[in-house]
Amino acid sequence: MRFGVALLGERLIPEPDALVQARAALARRIVHDGFPDRPAYLRQLAGGSVVVSTAVQENFGIAVMEAVHAGCVPLLPRRLVYPELIPPELHDRCLYEDAAGLIDRLTRELRSPPADRSRWRRIAARYAWPRVIDGYDELFEAVARA
Repeated sequence: MRFGVALLGERLIPEPDALVQARAALARRIVHDGFPDRPAYLRQLAGGSVVVSTAVQENFGIAVMEAVHAGCVPLLPRRLVYPELIPPELHDRCLYEDAAGLIDRLTRELRSPPADRSRWRRIAARYAWPRVIDGYDELFEAVARA
């Protein structure tokens, strides 16, 4: 099975052992490793097919939603904010409980024909700034009036 891996984003220092081990195990498959500038970041997302998160702390899931908006299938832990971001009918496909569940879902996605990218874009579109700005403006105005 052919695939590449892009490790995108800022790094903790020291790096977690799991990341160091994953980088060593996947070295020949890594197509990008690090924090690219915005245009390169968007190109990496557009070229991807799956986004994986193993986060143990997440406030909103912005990076995941950016990848989903680019058309990537999300594979996410069934915790934190992720169950709220993914429609319930897709939980079994996208959310995993443990490492075995992640491996199962990732293997399935890599062996499947490419997903309908527009489906994933529609899911992420509800969080796009043009759709949420009016609600934020109303909220901030109400707080300012209180």
